[in-house]
Amino acid sequence: MQSIARDSVMKTGHFNVSLMGGLSWRVAQTDPAANQIEKAYIKDLKSGKSFSIAARYFFKKKFGVGLKFNTHLSKVQFNDLYMEYNGQNYYGSLSDDITINSYAAVFSGRFYNRSHTGCFTFDGGLAIMTYRDDARVAQNKILVEGLTAGINLSAGYALSLTRNFAVTLGFDYVMGTLTEYDQTENGVKRRITLDENQAQGLAHIDVMAGLIISF
Repeated sequence: MQSIARDSVMKTGHFNVSLMGGLSWRVAQTDPAANQIEKAYIKDLKSGKSFSIAARYFFKKKFGVGLKFNTHLSKVQFNDLYMEYNGQNYYGSLSDDITINSYAAVFSGRFYNRSHTGCFTFDGGLAIMTYRDDARVAQNKILVEGLTAGINLSAGYALSLTRNFAVTLGFDYVMGTLTEYDQTENGVKRRITLDENQAQGLAHIDVMAGLIISF
């Protein structure tokens, strides 16, 4: 029993790497003027998958700094729709394939329980966010690409498997607002700047599980 307990004590080394995946939900408000089909489409598009990877250096037992990558992926397609787009009427499919990436420099913390078999964790920092949407309205192909600044916050709990490996469950909250983007439609590219009331919220909440490797 003593050797099992000793093996399950988490290593308090200077470095760790975390790999996580789970579910993601965008939190921007849906336009109340949207019709029922539009609301159903947006609801499906707001939910997706998330993945993250982070590398941290702890200069003290409890505190450190690191780099963190997070991605939100969502995709939806509705078929057999009558649509109006750019003043023309269409019948066919409507689809979006969205990727929101964030690259953050974070301040990190870890607070161990008494037996060192688990710890609470947190990260917080500034991020560069990229947005990409491969969309299609009937036969019209539309690519939207944008870049903005954001914030990445996360918290969770890690439970030791061995001295070097722990399972973890937690959440990420990534915030950012897109105010301009490049849109390429049927091969023609143009720059679009949004008014304040048109800015697109990129914020999403992720619930994820994964593995932490300590060195």
